[in-house]
Amino acid sequence: MEILPLLIGDGGDQGNGDIAVQLFNQFTRETDTLPAFAVWIEGRFPTGEGSSHIDGELHLNLTKTIAPDVRGHLEGFTRTANGGRGDEGDNRRAFQWGAGIGVDYQYDDQTIYAMNYLNSSSEEYGNSNQQILEIGGVRQIAENQHLKLALDIGLDGNKDTPDFGFKVLWSIEW
Repeated sequence: MEILPLLIGDGGDQGNGDIAVQLFNQFTRETDTLPAFAVWIEGRFPTGEGSSHIDGELHLNLTKTIAPDVRGHLEGFTRTANGGRGDEGDNRRAFQWGAGIGVDYQYDDQTIYAMNYLNSSSEEYGNSNQQILEIGGVRQIAENQHLKLALDIGLDGNKDTPDFGFKVLWSIEW
């Protein structure tokens, strides 16, 4: 379970406090010849002020070790955008998708650094795809608890792709 990112600014964004629930399953473990394969689904439930309808996501991921402590990833996702956080308009694309590649480096038993490239459909109809570079890390802070930090950098120059974004996520796993 996680709380969606808080949008800090002039307070005009509603829907902060929505709850997202994620279920993850790794179907195969990595072998000498085959990558690991994992699937996860996520649902966003409208518990925040001004939020509506349930959104769902399906993610598929392949991971393969490419050097000591370095892994490569290939991910794809689809998303239904039925509702929204606050005033997301009627022009919101109902079906969204994305695909990307990435690498991570395991610094020690509790710390991983990652870099990912993502090409995804835009949030709204009529806009071009978004090209984003994500750089970040994950640190285990207690058993089943992680602190995740990431910087998103827009690569496409489109007005709808954020130039920079910063994410902080604290997760608890059961």
